[in-house]
Amino acid sequence: MSQRSLAIDVARISDGLRETRADSVAVEEPLEIRLGFSTPDGRET
Repeated sequence: MSQRSLAIDVARISDGLRETRADSVAVEEPLEIRLGFSTPDGRET
């Protein structure tokens, strides 16, 4: 993913009135976790 943020519209409701504004949110890659363990035959991942 090359973008670090993404523009979105956010609706705010106050006193019965709805107001829409542009905002931005962070965009991140999913975290990859690799687990390893040992077996009698050797190391596995």
